[in-house]
Amino acid sequence: SGKYRSNDGASIAAAPASTHPIILAHPETGRRCLYVNVSFTSHVIGLPRAESDALLDQLRRHAYAPEFIYEHHWRTGDIVIWDNVGLQHMRPPLDSGKRRTLRVFQGVSEAWRLPSGLMSSTGGTP
Repeated sequence: SGKYRSNDGASIAAAPASTHPIILAHPETGRRCLYVNVSFTSHVIGLPRAESDALLDQLRRHAYAPEFIYEHHWRTGDIVIWDNVGLQHMRPPLDSGKRRTLRVFQGVSEAWRLPSGLMSSTGGTP
């Protein structure tokens, strides 16, 4: 399978691989954030594939638990602001028959890495 998957589950095999920590420290609060998602994270570096898959499944089940999900039901004029470091966000596939206007302002923030020795994951294949 490809390294990345789009919102509709299609593989994006040509996407470049990258390596990143599984846990980040939020640059403002210091709070730990999961940096693992179903679309981009393929495996955990240094773990056998079965262990990596099991750990990622456990982390994804936690991250996508119903109590942590907010689904916005859009209305004309809505503005949604979120913390791009501490919040995972994704949308379902769009209805191609509907008009969509999107204006994005993206501030820049660098998430600080936790001390070395914590596991990392990658979007590439092992």
